[in-house]
Amino acid sequence: MGIRTIAIMGIFLLTSCSVGLPSTPTSQNITEPVKVVHGPGHATAVLLPVTIHGKGPFVFELDTGASTSLIAPSLVKQFALPQAGRSQTISGIGGVQQATPVTISNWQTGPIRLPATTIVSASIPLERGSGLDGLIGSDIWSRFGKFTLDYSSGTLTVYKQIALSASTNFRSLCRV
Repeated sequence: MGIRTIAIMGIFLLTSCSVGLPSTPTSQNITEPVKVVHGPGHATAVLLPVTIHGKGPFVFELDTGASTSLIAPSLVKQFALPQAGRSQTISGIGGVQQATPVTISNWQTGPIRLPATTIVSASIPLERGSGLDGLIGSDIWSRFGKFTLDYSSGTLTVYKQIALSASTNFRSLCRV
């Protein structure tokens, strides 16, 4: 078989390939155990085990009140996450501080894959307590469309997978 024939076959396969997210049934619920922590004055925090590039778990707080997700500078350094813009001022429960946007990919909490995106790197506010490596805010959770947080059973359920797994390869995206 000549090079020209192989090239034509390759183009045919590419044009017949549906590149995008693999189709998943709408009834596929993905549930993850979470740690619900109660503090003084009825304060409640939901903690998630997050892995980054297969390493971890690191402790992130589920925070739908945060419009932007946040990651500790130590993890940015550890994983050499690329900077995605100039530092900016952010404000929140911990006051006002400088934050640097970084790109993160290949991260997940349990079986729930999180989308590759830009989040900010900044110190975790001390009011949140020590030991947190980040916050996952509404910028991430809104992409799932719908999720359920069951405080009594300590579970988080999403109703669709929105990110490709690191092990997804070209062949799994194509119906050959």
